[in-house]
Order: sequence, then C-alpha cells, then structure tokens
Amino acid sequence: MGEKLVLKIHLTSCSYCRIFEQQSLMINKLVHDLFDAPKATKLDNGFKNKVQDQIMEKFEEN
Repeated sequence: MGEKLVLKIHLTSCSYCRIFEQQSLMINKLVHDLFDAPKATKLDNGFKNKVQDQIMEKFEEN
C-alpha cells in the first residue's frame, strides 16, 4: 500500500514516468486485442500459405 502511494506521488511530478505508464498501458491493450481478436480478423492459413509461396518464389529468383 505504501509503495502505491509513493508511486502515485512520483507520477504527479515525473512526466517521463507518466508517458512510460501511458505507453505501457497502450502496448498491453494492443497485445491483448491482437491475441483476443475474433477469428474473422486473424489471418487464415490459406492466406498465410499464399504469402509464404510468394516469398519463396522471390527468394528462389535471387
């Protein structure tokens, strides 16, 4: 409990830590949204295979 109070006091005066906290919260939200996205928004295996094939074709050209 004491540590949380000290942190809150520190955050009121330290803009760097406030920005870091905001960025961390945003990153957490984005990662959470990415892994909890509905199946329809995720790439299907057919698309992944098509892209992989295109990459391999370009790789083999060189």
